[in-house]
Formats: sequence, C-alpha cells, structure tokens
Amino acid sequence: MHKHESRQPPTSCSECSGRTPKRGPPLCAAWSTRRSLQAVRGYPVVVNFWASWCIPCKHEAPRFVASAASTPAGFLGLDIQDFPTDARAFLRHYHINYVSVRDGSHTTYDNYGLTGVPETYILDRKGRIIVHLVGETSRTQLENGIAQAERAGR
Repeated sequence: MHKHESRQPPTSCSECSGRTPKRGPPLCAAWSTRRSLQAVRGYPVVVNFWASWCIPCKHEAPRFVASAASTPAGFLGLDIQDFPTDARAFLRHYHINYVSVRDGSHTTYDNYGLTGVPETYILDRKGRIIVHLVGETSRTQLENGIAQAERAGR
C-alpha cells in the first residue's frame, strides 16, 4: 500500500471554521488564496475554469457539485473574464460546494494556456495534469478523469 492510499482528510480546518467535506481535502478560502495546489497534494484535484455568462458552464455546474460531494477529489473553480457580482450570483444559484476564486489578473488563465471557457484540468495526487477537457464536461468524463488521476498518482 502506498503512503497516500491510506491518507484520510483532516477532521477540521481552523482556517475554515471547522468546516470540512466528508471526502477529499479540506476546502477553505485559505487553500485558494494563501496556499497553492501544494496544500492538496495527496488527493486528485479538479480545476475548472468558468464564467457566469458561459452557457456550457451553467450546464456543467450541477455535475461538478454532484461530483464534488461524492468523490475523494478536491475541486477548485477559477472564475475568469467575469464581473464579481455576476460570479457570486452564479455560485449561489448553482449551490457551488467547493472553493471558487476569481482570476482577475488573467495570470492563471495565461499560465494554463486556456482558449476559452469552460476548460477543466484534472491533476493526480502529485499535482501532475492527467486530463484536460475543453468545453462542457459530462459527469462520466469527470468521474472517469478523477479515477484516471487516482490510478496515475499511486
């Protein structure tokens, strides 16, 4: 058995007032603003670039919410090319249950070489990009990508 296979998520996170998911890493604002993806090493991570005006983003949002609740992966949303008030309304409307931050400087957008939204990257336990999905993501694609990342990171 590999070291990470038996790793359990912490039972609390002082930086998010003790709120932690039942599965996967603690997901709190501190994870996305003061820490890098290093904080969730040991878990597969789904990074989804989205915008509130993007129709395919609206279609896939419920799938991401469902997968975030049922898989042992961390989820991170990155809102790009958007107005902050519209983005907050999107997060409330779709009951987003994972950390989502705004890339106001387009730095992350540029670093990942995005061509538009939505785009999704699935990283393995070591932080390596295993899957890159361009366009609207199906629940099957998402869950298969997470499974692939889990196998790759062992």
